Amino acid sequence: MANDYQRWAAAISALNDATQRELTDEFLVSREHEGVDMPRLLHGAMGLVGEAGEMMQHILKHLFAGYALSPEVLKKELGDCYWYMNEAATALGISFSDVIATNVRKLVIRYPEHRFSTARSQAADRSPEAESTPIHDVSCPHSAVADGPCTCGAEPVKVQP
Repeated sequence: MANDYQRWAAAISALNDATQRELTDEFLVSREHEGVDMPRLLHGAMGLVGEAGEMMQHILKHLFAGYALSPEVLKKELGDCYWYMNEAATALGISFSDVIATNVRKLVIRYPEHRFSTARSQAADRSPEAESTPIHDVSCPHSAVADGPCTCGAEPVKVQP
C-alpha cells in the first residue's frame, strides 16, 4: 500500500508542471547530485518542514491560546507530512518499505531493551556509527545482538531489508 501511495503521490507532484520544473531546474542545472532528483528532494524536504510547522502551530494554539485540539486537523497535517516524505523518498529512489526497515534496524540497535533510555539516546547522538552495526535479517526485533536471542523471550521476527 505504501508503495502504491508513493507512485500515486509522485504522479500528482507539482514538479510534473513544466513551469515549476523549469524554475527549479534552472536553479540546479549546473550541479551534480549522484542520481538524486534534487528538485523533488528539495520540494519534499521544504514541504515537510512547512507541514510539520502547521501541525505544531495547531498544537501551540491549543496550548497557549485556548483553541480546541482537533485530531481531524492533525490527521490532515500528518497526511500532508506523509505526502512530502513520499516526495523525498521518490527523489532518492527509495521505497517507504526501505525507510521503515532502516528505522526499525536503527531503533532495535539503539534500544535493545525495547524501551526508551535517555542514556542510550544520548550515546547514539555522540556515536552515530554505533547504529550502523549490522543485525541478521532473522532476529528478535528487541535485540541489538547480531547472533543472539532477545532476553525477553519474544519470538524471532524477520526484519526485511
